[in-house]
Amino acid sequence: FVVKPNLLVSYNYSDQSTWELKSTINSYVPDISLLSGSPIFIDSSFVSQGNPYLKPYYEFTTDLNYTYTKGTFYLQTGVGYSYAHNPYHVYFDNDGLQALKSYRNEDYLQSFNYNLTLNWNPFPWLTLAPMYMLSYQKAKGLGYKSTNWMHFFAAYASASYKDFALTLQIFPKYKNLQGQTISQWENLFYGDIRWKKKNLSIALGVVYSPKTNTLFTSEGLPVHYYETQDWRNFNGLVFANLVYTFSFGKSKKRNVQQKLNNADNDSGLYQDSKARL
Repeated sequence: FVVKPNLLVSYNYSDQSTWELKSTINSYVPDISLLSGSPIFIDSSFVSQGNPYLKPYYEFTTDLNYTYTKGTFYLQTGVGYSYAHNPYHVYFDNDGLQALKSYRNEDYLQSFNYNLTLNWNPFPWLTLAPMYMLSYQKAKGLGYKSTNWMHFFAAYASASYKDFALTLQIFPKYKNLQGQTISQWENLFYGDIRWKKKNLSIALGVVYSPKTNTLFTSEGLPVHYYETQDWRNFNGLVFANLVYTFSFGKSKKRNVQQKLNNADNDSGLYQDSKARL
């Protein structure tokens, strides 16, 4: 039995600016593979094993955001806080002969966040959308405490000309704390050029990540664990994408009052308070 309540309070300070307070409670249930107690011997000195006593947990999240829109300019900034009660994470132990990798419910994982999102259309054919997030994370479990500062910046740009569109995205590296371990995602670059005519769309793109992603334990733990995720064929992957949409059947006209209406006409449906039936 899972309860997921949500609270959303919005205040329109002016025609261009809005304050929004959002609180949610999310639940997490362990995957069946994490509940298996059968040991898996990676080698003679390293064992991986699930935990049949894992319990689900809840995460409480609250965000306060300020949104400003004027013409083709959109800005959203805010602060947030999340608290996970008894989350299950990977943990490591060492009895002197073998190292054990398993899972257990820890005390907590909390995060303090600041975010800034911009969306600007300086010209009808150009869209720029940078985003920045600063986060301080803290985790506590049996016999350890871990902290992590995370900076995350991403940039999106799109340009169009007649039937052609060019999209570029950049995701620089960042670190994310998960109990005893820290996952580090490296730089990722994505770009594609797309041609679209009626129901047909053809795109040619590339994905480039020069370094491998890593997962490692925090300092001061009895086991030092370091794992890499090698992209290999995604390191400079060139791909082609073809989409054709088939239309059949009778078209149905909807009542004007049933269509989605966006009050600011430029920021899409980013704001729940401004997307209404």
